[in-house]
Amino acid sequence: MNNRIKNSTLFFTSLISILLFIEIALQIFSISKQVPQPIVKNNSLRILALGESTTAFGQHDSYPKVLEQLLKEKYPDRFIQVIKKGYPGSNTNLILSELPSVLLKYRPHIVITMLGINDVWGLPGTGSITIPWGLSSFLLKSKLLKLLYLAKVNFQYQNIHPQIIELPQLKLWAPDGKTIAINTHTNIIEGPNTCVDFSKTFTAISNAWESGSFGLSQELIKTHQLNLVATECLIQNIYQKYMESPGAEYRAQFYQLVLAFTKRGGQTPRAYYYLYTFEPDSTKKEKWLNSALLLNMGALDSYAFLEKVGYFINAKKYESAEKLLRRNISHAFRTENSDYLLEYIRILLLLRKEKEAKSNFMQLKKFASGREGWSSFFNYSIKNGKLILSKGYRFTSELLFSNPKSIKNYQSISKVITKAGIIHYPMQYPRVSITPLRAILENIPSTNFVANKVNFEGALTDKNYDTFFSDRFAGNFGHFRLKASKLIAKQIVQVLKENKVFDR
Repeated sequence: MNNRIKNSTLFFTSLISILLFIEIALQIFSISKQVPQPIVKNNSLRILALGESTTAFGQHDSYPKVLEQLLKEKYPDRFIQVIKKGYPGSNTNLILSELPSVLLKYRPHIVITMLGINDVWGLPGTGSITIPWGLSSFLLKSKLLKLLYLAKVNFQYQNIHPQIIELPQLKLWAPDGKTIAINTHTNIIEGPNTCVDFSKTFTAISNAWESGSFGLSQELIKTHQLNLVATECLIQNIYQKYMESPGAEYRAQFYQLVLAFTKRGGQTPRAYYYLYTFEPDSTKKEKWLNSALLLNMGALDSYAFLEKVGYFINAKKYESAEKLLRRNISHAFRTENSDYLLEYIRILLLLRKEKEAKSNFMQLKKFASGREGWSSFFNYSIKNGKLILSKGYRFTSELLFSNPKSIKNYQSISKVITKAGIIHYPMQYPRVSITPLRAILENIPSTNFVANKVNFEGALTDKNYDTFFSDRFAGNFGHFRLKASKLIAKQIVQVLKENKVFDR
């Protein structure tokens, strides 16, 4: 027995020694090949924009993409990349848990974070990294780990060869027993850069559909992923086959399942609408926006309705706006989309239906009482036929960093970033004071703050709010339109210049 224990101990000791030797050798080789360089290495700069839906939403009009374009215009002789990594609906728990793998994957020189607003609505779970910060930093810098990661990626794709496959007709059973047939008799090119084999993914979707489990687990999402092209094939098929179908609810639920398997969570039809915003052919963007409306998706894409409503309001077609809002009103209740319902009250008032607006508003306040995320209803009142902010209101954003767990998470996020040798730029939301953010991170080195209060207060008025934001989900700010993204991007560029990032 003693010999067996000794042999086991010797084996594990030898294995650890070998792994440490390989790691040390790789680190020495890496150092020997490097010359001390400034943060802008080899004339390049890689910036990671990390956050929630305010970072994720939009395409060319999102602040990371506007920032990238602005930096490229100012510094055309440099290779600049701004990577957009937003997790819609995420809190600091999720972002903290995902951070090490994200840093390992993208290896940024700078990380800009704008997060914390979703903590206001509750912070369930622990979500903390359980390894010590020293070990976390080591793992991020480990050459052996990077080598194993690259080997894994290579192994995943080495056996994939483009070929033509024909998919059979797929029948999915809705929870009430109705059958939805998806015609997949289409020749699809299979390969790493086009479409992947649907069979395993369809099986997973079918199982989830039959069980009624629409909230697929993260593991299932990671295991079976469709790429963007494959997802688009399904979107088009569903759109064409069911555009006249009354079963919008089933179509929406199935569509959400399809989206769960995309590599990019933000690639919804509404995201396609943003993608085509700057294209000369406006029919493409209208097609995708209308597709989002038709599919009647969940709370995330209820904002697609609000986007279309915005068009009607600008054109003073209030009746059309009301009709569109009524289409999704029950779904907004089910998904507890308070912004959507608040917009409905505004439309009723614009139509001079004050009595109906007041009645609905009182009912909504009763419904909102005690519910997380519905505090915005109590910031408003109806006076003289208008929806106005009440005196003494508290915006959602004022509750930022009031949760000790949020503070600890943000500090941990900053430590993970800076201990990996990366410069951290914590950025505050528009119209919100930078002071609380500075207070919780001031003792962490390699941090440079980006404020967005003065610049927005100087440009924003009550009359032009809708030109900056598409909603009011945080009270005094919402999801960004192009104008807001430009203001944020300019502020970031100014801070980068002040820190002489491009002078090093």
